[in-house]
Amino acid sequence: MLRQPNRKLQPAEIAELVASYVAGASIRSLGKQYGMHEQTVRAHLRRQGVEQRPVLIIKDEDLALVLELHQAGWGARRIGARLGVGQSAVWGALKRTTRPGP
Repeated sequence: MLRQPNRKLQPAEIAELVASYVAGASIRSLGKQYGMHEQTVRAHLRRQGVEQRPVLIIKDEDLALVLELHQAGWGARRIGARLGVGQSAVWGALKRTTRPGP
């Protein structure tokens, strides 16, 4: 198992991390940027009193709409904005709709 060394952020880095998250950066991208686990990023945000965005997924009943919009030429960002989710949720939904059945 690979372990990352424990990385201590300086106060200025924590302020940058918080500002990036508030501006829309994902926890995953911040973890990569700062070289730390996503749970550590969440802990920094929690300690700074930042309300974290909920993890949103696309419901099964919306999969047909996602596929329809994608086939009509809509991009993942636009579909996500319509449904109130991020691009990664849209891509995940598209993968679910295009998987071969059992």
